[in-house]
Amino acid sequence: MATSKPLSDRDNPAPTAAFYTERQFRRVYPIGHTKFWNEVKGGHLNISRLGRRAYVPRAEAERWAATRLSA
Repeated sequence: MATSKPLSDRDNPAPTAAFYTERQFRRVYPIGHTKFWNEVKGGHLNISRLGRRAYVPRAEAERWAATRLSA
């Protein structure tokens, strides 16, 4: 019997967060891991990196959602 992992505060973005982590972004917007990276590689979603971590600025996330999710 599989148990689901409890959500941590890291997985749920604050309503006023300036940046989303990749995981937070995928929780807020209904896309999977592969789609996220395809959007980045295709130039449709701009990210910032800090070390190996990928961050999506909130304004960029809203721009992406307005253009890509409405289609």
